[in-house]
Amino acid sequence: IEDPSNKDLKFKRNRIRHNIVPLFEKENPKFLEVVKKIWILAKIDESFWQKQILLNKEHEIVKENKILLKKDYLLTTPKAVRLRWYKDILNRLGKGETLAETLLELDRVLEKNISGKTFYFPGNKIVEVTKEGLIFSKKE
Repeated sequence: IEDPSNKDLKFKRNRIRHNIVPLFEKENPKFLEVVKKIWILAKIDESFWQKQILLNKEHEIVKENKILLKKDYLLTTPKAVRLRWYKDILNRLGKGETLAETLLELDRVLEKNISGKTFYFPGNKIVEVTKEGLIFSKKE
């Protein structure tokens, strides 16, 4: 079924479909085929990382709508898992795109053992860095 809105360029998805994708296909006629394969691999990776996060959830301490991740445990957890764990918690706290650079800075502060910092994320989400660890919460 062809939706008439599919031709309307006021929608970003249509501008990409009609203006950008053809340029990629001109450079590589198999562009969409390659993207599909990458997407399949990304879904497999996502499944793996979700299992890794589930293994660590038992270490979350939840009190009064706040989630504490203890520093001692975090520092024994691989950085790749920590970063995805932070993002998972922030996603559970509500909508708002999490920027990779802010997550990386949060983790750098943790590794450098700097406490007393607060990180702000879209959707009124905050992460406080304390001597005990990271406290994730949402301002209502």
